[in-house]
Amino acid sequence: MEEKTVYITKSRQKLHEKEKRLLEFIRRLGYGEITIRVQDGLPVMVEKATEKVKL
Repeated sequence: MEEKTVYITKSRQKLHEKEKRLLEFIRRLGYGEITIRVQDGLPVMVEKATEKVKL
């Protein structure tokens, strides 16, 4: 059974599918840095993702 994540914003605005995918990507990354390309207020591409390992 697949777990469904619910995202709630302060203004009760629904998140776009691209925003949800970006949040999931960030959570999987853990620690690191990312560069995101945005068009019309929405994330369209992660251009650079660098994973860092905390010691």
